[in-house]
Amino acid sequence: MRILHFITSLRTGGAERLIVNVLPHLRDLGHTVAVLTMDGSRTHFTDVLQQRGVPVESLSCGAAAMHNPMLLMRLRRFIRNGGYDIVHTHNSPCQILAAAAVPHGCSLITTEHNTTNRRRSSSLWHPLDRMMYSRYKAIIAVSEATADSLRAYLPSTSDKIHIVPNGIDAAAFCGADAAPDILSHFPGKKIIAMVAAFRPQKDHATMLKALSMLPDDYTLVLAGDGDTLPAVRAEAAACGVSERVLFAGARSDVGAVYAAADVAVQSSHYEGFGLSAIEAMASGTPLIASDVDGLRDTATPGGILFPEGDAAALAHTIRAVCSNPSLQHTLAEAGRRRAQDFDVTRTAQEYHNVYINTTLS
Repeated sequence: MRILHFITSLRTGGAERLIVNVLPHLRDLGHTVAVLTMDGSRTHFTDVLQQRGVPVESLSCGAAAMHNPMLLMRLRRFIRNGGYDIVHTHNSPCQILAAAAVPHGCSLITTEHNTTNRRRSSSLWHPLDRMMYSRYKAIIAVSEATADSLRAYLPSTSDKIHIVPNGIDAAAFCGADAAPDILSHFPGKKIIAMVAAFRPQKDHATMLKALSMLPDDYTLVLAGDGDTLPAVRAEAAACGVSERVLFAGARSDVGAVYAAADVAVQSSHYEGFGLSAIEAMASGTPLIASDVDGLRDTATPGGILFPEGDAAALAHTIRAVCSNPSLQHTLAEAGRRRAQDFDVTRTAQEYHNVYINTTLS
């Protein structure tokens, strides 16, 4: 089958990493695959996909691309000329645009990556969402919590939902060398790593407050980029920890970032799955994660949970892990075992099964 994955951009985040991981395996299963973005700004993920033989096209370029009124016609023309059997969308803007633009002869599938979004808090969106999801033949939820949340919001979607956890290539994270730039930046210090896009759902503020409660030899690496980066920098200054925080930007060597760290933290307000948590555990780095839907099921067994937004509890847990080599070893081994449950080849096979079943129905 000819399959197009449509996403807002390839800048950073779990949905973007999923596409990079799973599409080459879908091609190996016999599909012709391609990626289309709203914002075609070139990123590391763009380069990786092209190196792996996956074509990447775009409708526009730059952050303003998602507000371009010409996208609807461009997408319609792109789908018609490409002869795609399936258009698979990620992220809300792509879900909405594809529902309006994709011809009825092409099967629409989407992946729900989060347990909530801003649309669900407004009653005005509810009828529009109901109409939008009615255009989709299948909805892939990345976790039970994500599926339950969507069913509660729109019961009419229940029969379309398939639960397919995200996957990673665990071998790519196991045994990675520690990033030398991070080690040299914080020589002899205890290093905490948080790899997360700078978006409202990520709770960087609690991580920074926890750091301010820890001794001065505890440091923090924040890897990623996104819209809330300036606010997080300001929060670091307000907490008095700017000198102990390295803003490392979007990294292609996530395994090396985790290998340089004594502990990994995933602090979030909500998650659909928490791909970074799996990557941390695959790296053998002890994981501490927010006790929220999505992360709760993904990070355990293998990691330690702390109450969402509780900086004092997070600081206490970080200190307990970093001061106990036996606990560090136990968490590292448990995390590696847990990461094996999320192999990307299994994810690709389950996507393949959804595609086949959808086109036959």
